[in-house]
Amino acid sequence: MKLILLLLLLSGCQSNESPLSFIKYRETSLISVSIYGEVNEPGHYLIDKTCDLKCLIVKVNGYKKDALVLENKILNDKESLFINSNKIKDKINLNKASLEDLMKIPNIGKSIALKILDYRLKVTTFKSIRELLNIKGIKEKKFNVIYHYLTL
Repeated sequence: MKLILLLLLLSGCQSNESPLSFIKYRETSLISVSIYGEVNEPGHYLIDKTCDLKCLIVKVNGYKKDALVLENKILNDKESLFINSNKIKDKINLNKASLEDLMKIPNIGKSIALKILDYRLKVTTFKSIRELLNIKGIKEKKFNVIYHYLTL
């Protein structure tokens, strides 16, 4: 097994390169990109630095049906992208939103929307959008999807 791995490493090297320089090259040819919002598989991805937005959208299994499709662009290391919904034109004010407004946000159903409204009644006004993390049913993953749609 070790011999096969060594041969695979050596096969990618030029005769004047060491296997370690090849490994180092392969590591640096990757960039880190996060994508959230209206895509089928949101999250954090390590991709080849030659991959553009179109390539990333293929990797995340495409846009959701209500996605506001972005123009293709070159991606940068440590870039974070958010794909908006075409259902929401403006950000929703967390301190003024109705039940119906909150339910327009992806991943917010009636149950979570009601919990947000109950929490707002208890605290009078939200001072930070991060306060949503105090609500049962909203963890970091869901928060990373919904906060882009909100304002105070």
